Amino acid sequence: MAPTPLKSDLTVDASKFDRSTVDKQTLEFNEKLIKIWADGPRCQDPYLKYMADHFEVTVVSIGYRLAPEDPWPAGAEDCYDAAAWLVKNGPSVFGGELMFTGGESAGGHLACLVAFHLLETMPEFAFRGLLLHFGCYDMSSFLPHALHHETHLVIDYDVMKSYIDALLPNTTEAQRRHPSISPFWADLRGKKLPPALFTCGSEDPLLDDSVMMGSKWAMWGNESIVKIYHGAPHGFIGFPPGTIKAVQEVLDDTEAFVRAKVGV
Repeated sequence: MAPTPLKSDLTVDASKFDRSTVDKQTLEFNEKLIKIWADGPRCQDPYLKYMADHFEVTVVSIGYRLAPEDPWPAGAEDCYDAAAWLVKNGPSVFGGELMFTGGESAGGHLACLVAFHLLETMPEFAFRGLLLHFGCYDMSSFLPHALHHETHLVIDYDVMKSYIDALLPNTTEAQRRHPSISPFWADLRGKKLPPALFTCGSEDPLLDDSVMMGSKWAMWGNESIVKIYHGAPHGFIGFPPGTIKAVQEVLDDTEAFVRAKVGV
């Protein structure tokens, strides 16, 4: 199915990073910064457009390969390749440097891994910030809140387990704890990590992931902001504004974080 562009014509597809597939309007849209978003589905377009319009950024969304057809590490490698390419080519192709990465749920997990990957492979590069919305950071065996959570909204333990089993077939719990898969298990001692905004709803089974990952971030002197939204379920940032109070709150908090990091 062909993608449906947004009314603003700011949504385009790039094939194999071929500049000819990116339209002139997108290239000139913002000469300040680029944000890479580790969520591929077209259903993300309304939120991506909101970021482009309100945060004054050019947003690049990565359509990474998905399990079970392409299990781990295919999707992560696509994100690593895209991020490295944007670090090197963002200024010449899009007119701005890569400053942020982020994602929601599985995208939050991938965005965190992208940041860790670039720390190792491109140490001269530094993100201005990470936007990590209700991510899953321990892929081995869920953190306590996922096991105790009784409000089955959007996702629950069984759904999450089926997704992880599809992503990581034929792997043991110990193998899934490797930091290249589960960023929660990474040794952060001495790491100079980017400032990070962790957001999650109180009714999300992945609440512990954001709270505990944010705490680990801060333990070693890195800037970590953890925002919990009362009554909000998993995925709430994608709800239409006004559906619940938390939607506009998280959008405002995210915009404030981005603007603070670019000094506007």
